[in-house]
Amino acid sequence: MLRMFIYFFIIVVCSWSSQSEGVLQCFQCTTSNSTADCVTDLRGMINSSLGLTLKYTKNCTTIRKDLDRCMILYKEVDGTKKFYSRDCHNGTYFPDDFQSPLFDNILPNNQTTCDIVKGTVVCYRSCNTSFCNGPAPTLCDRQNINTSYVAGEGESACGAVVPYVKHGLFNTNFICLVMLLVIICFDTVK
Repeated sequence: MLRMFIYFFIIVVCSWSSQSEGVLQCFQCTTSNSTADCVTDLRGMINSSLGLTLKYTKNCTTIRKDLDRCMILYKEVDGTKKFYSRDCHNGTYFPDDFQSPLFDNILPNNQTTCDIVKGTVVCYRSCNTSFCNGPAPTLCDRQNINTSYVAGEGESACGAVVPYVKHGLFNTNFICLVMLLVIICFDTVK
């Protein structure tokens, strides 16, 4: 009976952890002012990506399963941004004022694509990792929040911008698999 409880517990913990790992979080804000926080508040966005505030945070995949990427979409008139949006996206639907055949089937590789739509420049960029549609925390930002953070290869000094990646020694799914295999092996030995 105890053995069955242990199996059940491990399966529940492993399924919960794998669901939380699959959550895509993006920066979310929209403005029509090129000097508004959505464009300029890089420190606030970094604080959101580090979990210090929820001001710019949006959990995309918990809202809709087809929101599989983060994006930046903006419109320029005479070199000035008249619309700027960071949000979750599905890679297919665009409002009429932003619809361009160049945006069809774009890969989420964080490359900006622009086109002239109804006489204005419209640009779209998408990516598929959490908080990839904004600034990445520096090594110093991470060290100030998480004292157990260890610098990765190529990270040497405070102030060096690095991609935001949640660090861990092992993937949680791997740990769960190993735990199950060890328990099954010990169980068959008895």
